[in-house]
Formats: sequence, structure tokens, C-alpha cells
Amino acid sequence: MLQMRGNDIVGHVDALVNPQRSLKFGAMQVNGMTSEMVAEQPTFAEVLPEVQGLLEGTVVVGHNVRFDLNFLQAEYVIAGVPFPSVSALDTLPVARKRTTSPPIAWSRLLTVWALWGTSFTGR
Repeated sequence: MLQMRGNDIVGHVDALVNPQRSLKFGAMQVNGMTSEMVAEQPTFAEVLPEVQGLLEGTVVVGHNVRFDLNFLQAEYVIAGVPFPSVSALDTLPVARKRTTSPPIAWSRLLTVWALWGTSFTGR
């Protein structure tokens, strides 16, 4: 998670989180993570203070951002912490409008980047 001001990164949280439950096969296929990768990682409650600092009063930008926000909101509920007020900007509708490929092509951000000739290293 990055916090940006203009083109400058002003904050970030880069952590795998132990969901304290088994990962579903479909989720592992999408995100490339395994239960073993997250088994010894901190829980969301442990990284929540860092996340909270990034979210307060910001615009959250993401590809299918509602999906991510739903996960974050659920984790806040589990932690017993009110979810901060945020605005959201979703890049998925932009990809749908700008890409003439079949829907599967614009549903994954890395695929959209490849279709548009953009490279990305890391995950």
C-alpha cells in the first residue's frame, strides 16, 4: 500500500498478513500467495496502525478497488476499529473503456498493463 502526494511516495506499508485461516485455492491462483507464505506473518491487527495512518482522509486508488476495500473493512471490524472515511477511485472501469479485448483481459491489472505495453517488476 502506497501513499502518494503528486509523484512522490510519502508513506507505505509492504507486508504479507496472516489471515488466521486457510487460504482458498481460487485466491491463491489470483494473488500467487500460499498458506505457507503467510503462516509466520503478522496479523492484520498488528499492521493496522500503519494502515490506519495511510488511509485517513485519502483517496484509495485500485483496480476493482471495492474488492480491496471490502477486505479492509472486514479486517477493521474483526479488530474492533472503525473504518476511516475514504474516497475511492477504481481503475477497472477505465480499463473496460480503453481495452477492446475480452473481459478476462481487463479484469487483471497485470494483464491490462501488458496489453498497454507497460512493464512491472515485483508484486
